[in-house]
Amino acid sequence: MKKYITLCLCLCLALPFFAADKPAKPAPKAAEASPDEGGGGSEGGADTFKWVRIKYLGTGIGMGGAHDRWDSALDNDLMFLKQLAKYTTVKPEMKVNVATLEKIDEIAKFPVLFMHCETAVRFTDIEVKNMKEYVNRGGFIFADDCVLNEGGGKDLFFQGFKKTIEEKVFPGKKMVLLPIEHEIFHTFFDLPKGLPYLQGPPNGAWGLSDDKGRLMMIAMSTDLHCGWDSEAKYFGEKKLLEAYQMGINIVIYALTH
Repeated sequence: MKKYITLCLCLCLALPFFAADKPAKPAPKAAEASPDEGGGGSEGGADTFKWVRIKYLGTGIGMGGAHDRWDSALDNDLMFLKQLAKYTTVKPEMKVNVATLEKIDEIAKFPVLFMHCETAVRFTDIEVKNMKEYVNRGGFIFADDCVLNEGGGKDLFFQGFKKTIEEKVFPGKKMVLLPIEHEIFHTFFDLPKGLPYLQGPPNGAWGLSDDKGRLMMIAMSTDLHCGWDSEAKYFGEKKLLEAYQMGINIVIYALTH
């Protein structure tokens, strides 16, 4: 069930993110919706929500020569942004920005960092440092495993990301399996079963919260992003809708916490 939120709250939190930081240089262009594709989004501006896909500096650790496909199916991101515009009062820019974790000023303007890959990424020291700084300032990381199909469907990115967070970004802290009662599953759409399952190891959704209880990141191994395919050719219409709803819940949670 949709819970409508106050427009001004979402838009204020979607503004360029950390006011104390200097504006970053424009990120390289990766994918953009044409003006006639609709979706109710915005062409950009101070009141728009800007989506970003993270490109890794480190190399991927895969199977059978697999590489770190950080840019898999960028068009699915655009389809998700159209649904975000359709169902909420958030005004997303219909563009997939691309950024690295190399400079905190570059990622600081985005309230959500979307990380997607099918291999375990060797994050560099600067990436580790800036991930910690970013979430400590109030940012939110959304990490989704693309699921490496070689070898029966592996969750290499999920396991590698979780290990990096627990051993390097926040050593001594543990990510936890989010219960289905967690707010992120009910903050806009009500998902009584929690994280929708699409493919890959069914690990559920894992998160790490700050000392005040704010969820700073979410990671999953069931390839939510693959469910954003507009033709529903992989998982069907029901799973397509659930995948959109979960993604929208994540964005709304990030913008309101």
